[in-house]
Amino acid sequence: MDTLDQDLEKAALSINAEFWKILKRRSGKCKNSIGAGINFNGTVYWSIEDLTAQWAIYFSNLYDRSVSDDFDDDWERTVRTLINDTLDNLTLDSSV
Repeated sequence: MDTLDQDLEKAALSINAEFWKILKRRSGKCKNSIGAGINFNGTVYWSIEDLTAQWAIYFSNLYDRSVSDDFDDDWERTVRTLINDTLDNLTLDSSV
């Protein structure tokens, strides 16, 4: 399960299509639905729109700035720079 979590995290940082491809592969289906609901905070969501919104909230909360005194500001700056550089260098494929 750790590998799936890592794949989902990487996909969420890259492109939405890759994220859904991983979820579809995990469920064994190739439809617009992943075939099963996902429980977020006690509510089961089924639609791609709702699931996308809930994953956005999940990853947003996951990466919120920490209030810990041990929080590494330099590492946060490094990661933000890498993410922004990656996003700036993406090219859109109009055939997708």
